[in-house]
Amino acid sequence: MNFTQAMSKAVTVEIVIRDGCKYSARILDEIADMMAEFPEINFEIINASELRNRNRFNGGITPSIWVNGKLWFLGNYCSDKLHTKLVSLLHSI
Repeated sequence: MNFTQAMSKAVTVEIVIRDGCKYSARILDEIADMMAEFPEINFEIINASELRNRNRFNGGITPSIWVNGKLWFLGNYCSDKLHTKLVSLLHSI
């Protein structure tokens, strides 16, 4: 396994969104740049209306951002803060 493969397995960002939510739409627009910048991170977009286990994601409150199973942002978020935290996380691996 090479370094990039190891890192991609180490960091998963789950973004829970809902159709029609203006904050979810904003996150999708902004997260596209981060997805391109961090190809070593596994980004998953999850539509709350399709969740079978809403308890895992705080009842499907949107938007929410989970990193490696831990809630980082609920509701609104700051893209600069997310970026800084992701860089710090990647440097700690």
